[in-house]
Amino acid sequence: MQRETGWSYTLMGHVYRAQGDIEKATTYYDKAIVVLANLVKEYPRDVSNRQELALAYHNRGLHFHYSGDTQHASEFFQRATDNYAQAVEDCPGAQFTYECPYVRSLNNYAWFLATCPQAKFRDPAKSIELVTIAINLQPEQWEYWNTLGVARYRCNKMSEAIKALEQSCSKSGGGNAFDFFFLAMAHYQSGHIDKAKEYYAKAMEDSKGGATLIEPIHHLRKEAEGLMGHLETEKSQPVAKGIGKKGE
Repeated sequence: MQRETGWSYTLMGHVYRAQGDIEKATTYYDKAIVVLANLVKEYPRDVSNRQELALAYHNRGLHFHYSGDTQHASEFFQRATDNYAQAVEDCPGAQFTYECPYVRSLNNYAWFLATCPQAKFRDPAKSIELVTIAINLQPEQWEYWNTLGVARYRCNKMSEAIKALEQSCSKSGGGNAFDFFFLAMAHYQSGHIDKAKEYYAKAMEDSKGGATLIEPIHHLRKEAEGLMGHLETEKSQPVAKGIGKKGE
Protein backbone atom coordinates (compact mmCIF):
# COMPACT_ATOMS: atom_id res chain seq x y z
CA MET A 1 0.00 0.00 0.00
CA GLN A 2 2.86 2.39 0.73
CA ARG A 3 4.46 1.60 -2.63
CA GLU A 4 1.17 2.32 -4.39
CA THR A 5 0.90 5.55 -2.41
CA GLY A 6 4.37 6.56 -3.55
CA TRP A 7 3.49 5.82 -7.17
CA SER A 8 0.23 7.77 -6.80
CA TYR A 9 2.21 10.77 -5.58
CA THR A 10 4.41 10.48 -8.66
CA LEU A 11 1.37 10.44 -10.93
CA MET A 12 -0.02 13.52 -9.19
CA GLY A 13 3.32 15.20 -9.79
CA HIS A 14 2.95 14.41 -13.51
CA VAL A 15 -0.54 15.90 -13.56
CA TYR A 16 0.46 19.16 -11.92
CA ARG A 17 3.63 19.38 -14.03
CA ALA A 18 1.53 19.04 -17.18
CA GLN A 19 -0.75 21.80 -15.89
CA GLY A 20 2.21 24.06 -15.24
CA ASP A 21 1.75 24.12 -11.46
CA ILE A 22 5.43 23.82 -10.51
CA GLU A 23 4.87 24.19 -6.77
CA LYS A 24 2.32 21.38 -6.47
CA ALA A 25 4.28 19.13 -8.83
CA THR A 26 7.36 19.58 -6.68
CA THR A 27 5.39 18.80 -3.52
CA TYR A 28 4.07 15.51 -4.88
CA TYR A 29 7.38 14.39 -6.36
CA ASP A 30 9.04 15.01 -3.01
CA LYS A 31 6.29 13.09 -1.20
CA ALA A 32 6.82 10.13 -3.53
CA ILE A 33 10.55 10.11 -2.85
CA VAL A 34 10.07 10.23 0.94
CA VAL A 35 7.63 7.30 0.93
CA LEU A 36 9.68 5.15 -1.42
CA ALA A 37 13.04 5.93 0.22
CA ASN A 38 11.61 4.84 3.58
CA LEU A 39 10.39 1.60 2.01
CA VAL A 40 13.84 0.89 0.56
CA LYS A 41 15.37 1.38 4.00
CA GLU A 42 12.81 -0.88 5.65
CA TYR A 43 12.77 -3.57 2.95
CA PRO A 44 16.15 -3.31 1.18
CA ARG A 45 15.78 -6.68 -0.58
CA ASP A 46 12.46 -5.81 -2.23
CA VAL A 47 13.55 -4.80 -5.73
CA SER A 48 10.16 -3.32 -6.60
CA ASN A 49 10.63 -0.61 -3.96
CA ARG A 50 14.04 0.36 -5.29
CA GLN A 51 12.94 0.44 -8.91
CA GLU A 52 10.03 2.73 -8.00
CA LEU A 53 12.42 4.96 -6.05
CA ALA A 54 14.76 5.11 -9.06
CA LEU A 55 11.83 6.13 -11.23
CA ALA A 56 10.84 8.81 -8.71
CA TYR A 57 14.38 10.23 -8.72
CA HIS A 58 14.35 10.08 -12.52
CA ASN A 59 11.13 12.07 -12.73
CA ARG A 60 12.29 14.55 -10.09
CA GLY A 61 15.44 15.07 -12.13
CA LEU A 62 13.39 15.68 -15.27
CA HIS A 63 11.28 18.19 -13.36
CA PHE A 64 14.38 20.08 -12.24
CA HIS A 65 15.97 19.90 -15.68
CA TYR A 66 12.94 21.19 -17.60
CA SER A 67 12.48 23.91 -14.99
CA GLY A 68 16.00 25.15 -15.75
CA ASP A 69 17.74 23.89 -12.59
CA THR A 70 20.31 21.65 -14.24
CA GLN A 71 22.52 21.37 -11.15
CA HIS A 72 19.83 19.81 -8.96
CA ALA A 73 18.67 17.77 -11.95
CA SER A 74 22.14 16.26 -12.20
CA GLU A 75 22.05 15.30 -8.51
CA PHE A 76 18.74 13.48 -8.92
CA PHE A 77 19.78 11.82 -12.18
CA GLN A 78 22.79 10.43 -10.30
CA ARG A 79 20.52 9.06 -7.59
CA ALA A 80 18.31 7.55 -10.27
CA THR A 81 21.35 5.93 -11.90
CA ASP A 82 22.52 4.43 -8.61
CA ASN A 83 19.11 2.98 -7.75
CA TYR A 84 18.34 1.71 -11.25
CA ALA A 85 21.69 -0.10 -11.27
CA GLN A 86 21.13 -1.51 -7.80
CA ALA A 87 17.64 -2.74 -8.70
CA VAL A 88 19.01 -4.65 -11.70
CA GLU A 89 21.93 -6.00 -9.67
CA ASP A 90 19.60 -7.22 -6.93
CA CYS A 91 17.69 -9.26 -9.50
CA PRO A 92 20.38 -10.49 -11.91
CA GLY A 93 19.55 -11.74 -15.37
CA ALA A 94 19.52 -15.40 -14.36
CA GLN A 95 16.52 -14.71 -12.12
CA PHE A 96 14.44 -12.89 -14.72
CA THR A 97 11.53 -14.84 -16.16
CA TYR A 98 8.45 -13.84 -18.14
CA GLU A 99 6.46 -13.70 -14.90
CA CYS A 100 9.12 -11.72 -13.04
CA PRO A 101 7.54 -8.45 -11.81
CA TYR A 102 10.87 -6.67 -12.13
CA VAL A 103 11.37 -6.95 -15.88
CA ARG A 104 9.97 -3.44 -16.19
CA SER A 105 12.97 -2.16 -14.25
CA LEU A 106 15.18 -3.25 -17.15
CA ASN A 107 13.21 -1.09 -19.55
CA ASN A 108 13.01 1.85 -17.14
CA TYR A 109 16.77 1.84 -16.68
CA ALA A 110 17.38 1.33 -20.40
CA TRP A 111 15.04 4.23 -21.23
CA PHE A 112 16.91 6.46 -18.79
CA LEU A 113 20.27 5.50 -20.32
CA ALA A 114 19.00 6.22 -23.84
CA THR A 115 17.07 9.44 -23.24
CA CYS A 116 18.37 11.30 -20.18
CA PRO A 117 18.46 14.98 -21.22
CA GLN A 118 21.92 15.32 -19.66
CA ALA A 119 24.14 13.41 -22.07
CA LYS A 120 26.73 12.49 -19.43
CA PHE A 121 24.23 10.00 -17.96
CA ARG A 122 23.53 8.31 -21.27
CA ASP A 123 24.92 4.91 -22.15
CA PRO A 124 23.01 3.68 -25.21
CA ALA A 125 25.14 0.54 -25.59
CA LYS A 126 24.22 -0.59 -22.09
CA SER A 127 20.64 0.44 -22.79
CA ILE A 128 20.54 -1.97 -25.74
CA GLU A 129 21.94 -4.74 -23.56
CA LEU A 130 19.32 -4.25 -20.84
CA VAL A 131 16.25 -3.80 -23.00
CA THR A 132 17.19 -6.78 -25.17
CA ILE A 133 16.82 -8.99 -22.08
CA ALA A 134 13.39 -7.47 -21.46
CA ILE A 135 12.33 -8.03 -25.08
CA ASN A 136 13.45 -11.66 -25.02
CA LEU A 137 11.19 -12.19 -22.00
CA GLN A 138 8.23 -10.03 -23.03
CA PRO A 139 8.43 -9.50 -26.80
CA GLU A 140 4.92 -8.08 -27.16
CA GLN A 141 5.60 -4.96 -25.08
CA TRP A 142 5.76 -2.08 -27.54
CA GLU A 143 7.53 0.17 -25.01
CA TYR A 144 10.52 -2.17 -24.95
CA TRP A 145 10.85 -2.07 -28.75
CA ASN A 146 10.59 1.71 -28.66
CA THR A 147 13.39 1.87 -26.10
CA LEU A 148 15.51 -0.43 -28.26
CA GLY A 149 14.91 1.74 -31.30
CA VAL A 150 15.86 4.91 -29.43
CA ALA A 151 19.00 3.31 -28.00
CA ARG A 152 20.05 2.09 -31.45
CA TYR A 153 19.48 5.58 -32.83
CA ARG A 154 21.73 7.01 -30.11
CA CYS A 155 24.36 4.46 -31.20
CA ASN A 156 24.05 5.66 -34.81
CA LYS A 157 22.65 2.29 -35.90
CA MET A 158 19.98 3.81 -38.11
CA SER A 159 18.71 0.80 -40.06
CA GLU A 160 18.49 -1.27 -36.87
CA ALA A 161 16.77 1.61 -35.09
CA ILE A 162 14.15 1.83 -37.83
CA LYS A 163 13.42 -1.90 -37.59
CA ALA A 164 12.92 -1.74 -33.82
CA LEU A 165 10.73 1.37 -34.03
CA GLU A 166 8.61 -0.23 -36.73
CA GLN A 167 8.11 -3.18 -34.38
CA SER A 168 7.05 -0.73 -31.68
CA CYS A 169 4.47 0.82 -34.01
CA SER A 170 3.17 -2.60 -35.00
CA LYS A 171 2.78 -3.81 -31.43
CA SER A 172 1.13 -0.61 -30.18
CA GLY A 173 -1.53 -0.51 -32.87
CA GLY A 174 -0.01 2.17 -35.06
CA GLY A 175 2.65 4.01 -33.09
CA ASN A 176 2.86 7.40 -31.39
CA ALA A 177 5.08 10.47 -31.20
CA PHE A 178 7.80 8.61 -29.30
CA ASP A 179 8.11 6.31 -32.32
CA PHE A 180 7.47 8.87 -35.05
CA PHE A 181 10.02 11.51 -34.02
CA PHE A 182 12.80 8.93 -33.90
CA LEU A 183 11.64 7.28 -37.11
CA ALA A 184 11.72 10.70 -38.77
CA MET A 185 15.23 11.41 -37.51
CA ALA A 186 16.53 7.94 -38.34
CA HIS A 187 15.16 8.09 -41.88
CA TYR A 188 16.55 11.62 -42.28
CA GLN A 189 19.99 10.46 -41.13
CA SER A 190 19.73 7.58 -43.62
CA GLY A 191 18.91 9.90 -46.50
CA HIS A 192 15.27 8.79 -46.80
CA ILE A 193 13.87 12.32 -46.98
CA ASP A 194 10.32 11.42 -48.09
CA LYS A 195 9.99 8.91 -45.25
CA ALA A 196 11.46 11.43 -42.84
CA LYS A 197 8.84 14.00 -43.88
CA GLU A 198 6.06 11.46 -43.48
CA TYR A 199 7.01 10.49 -39.93
CA TYR A 200 7.84 14.07 -38.99
CA ALA A 201 4.31 15.13 -39.95
CA LYS A 202 2.81 12.20 -38.00
CA ALA A 203 4.88 13.07 -34.95
CA MET A 204 3.83 16.72 -35.08
CA GLU A 205 0.17 15.75 -35.33
CA ASP A 206 0.41 13.20 -32.52
CA SER A 207 2.18 15.67 -30.25
CA LYS A 208 -0.59 18.26 -30.48
CA GLY A 209 -2.99 18.94 -27.65
CA GLY A 210 -2.23 17.42 -24.26
CA ALA A 211 0.94 15.73 -25.42
CA THR A 212 2.60 19.12 -25.90
CA LEU A 213 2.42 19.59 -22.13
CA ILE A 214 4.69 16.61 -21.53
CA GLU A 215 8.25 17.93 -21.45
CA PRO A 216 9.97 14.84 -22.92
CA ILE A 217 7.75 15.10 -26.00
CA HIS A 218 8.31 18.85 -26.20
CA HIS A 219 12.09 18.49 -26.06
CA LEU A 220 12.10 15.50 -28.40
CA ARG A 221 10.18 17.66 -30.86
CA LYS A 222 12.83 20.36 -30.49
CA GLU A 223 15.56 17.79 -31.17
CA ALA A 224 13.83 16.69 -34.35
CA GLU A 225 13.25 20.27 -35.44
CA GLY A 226 16.91 21.05 -34.82
CA LEU A 227 17.95 18.20 -37.07
CA MET A 228 15.26 18.68 -39.71
CA GLY A 229 14.71 22.43 -39.50
CA HIS A 230 14.22 22.92 -43.23
CA LEU A 231 11.17 20.61 -43.02
CA GLU A 232 9.39 23.14 -40.80
CA THR A 233 6.67 23.67 -43.40
CA GLU A 234 5.64 20.03 -43.11
CA LYS A 235 4.14 20.54 -39.63
CA SER A 236 0.67 21.45 -40.79
CA GLN A 237 0.04 18.42 -42.98
CA PRO A 238 -2.97 16.43 -41.70
CA VAL A 239 -2.19 12.84 -40.79
CA ALA A 240 -3.80 10.07 -38.79
CA LYS A 241 -3.26 10.60 -35.09
CA GLY A 242 -1.20 8.00 -33.22
CA ILE A 243 -2.24 6.42 -29.95
CA GLY A 244 -0.80 6.47 -26.50
CA LYS A 245 2.23 8.05 -24.89
CA LYS A 246 5.19 6.47 -23.25
CA GLY A 247 5.05 6.58 -19.45
CA GLU A 248 7.97 7.92 -17.39
